[in-house]
Amino acid sequence: MAIIDSWLVISIGINIKSAPFKQAISMREILGLDKINFAPQDMLECILKNIEEWTRCSAEKGFFYIRSYWLRYINEINCKVIIKNGSESISGIFAGIDEFGRLILENDRRKLFISSGDMFVNTKNITVFYE
Repeated sequence: MAIIDSWLVISIGINIKSAPFKQAISMREILGLDKINFAPQDMLECILKNIEEWTRCSAEKGFFYIRSYWLRYINEINCKVIIKNGSESISGIFAGIDEFGRLILENDRRKLFISSGDMFVNTKNITVFYE
């Protein structure tokens, strides 16, 4: 994710029909859509709808509300994680996210605040289910 002037750029990858490796899972598997044709356009429309809803929520209630909501559902807090950013990686204890949305990583008795990267917990796929 990068902020450029007044633009916010977010990059995500979603496995819709199949997963490229053992630790990943596809939306088809999560939603049980083995016999249903699940088109990428349907996923895009769903994502855009949710982005609009959370953008409105953020404007009305602020980031504190979104952060509190997210923290209720994440299971990996206080777990050992590896954060990879490009060719670099760092490990430590995932302690949550701060008021700016940065990941808090406790490492060697210090706190690091990480703005971007991929998080791995014991090299397993991390899936968070919401209400």
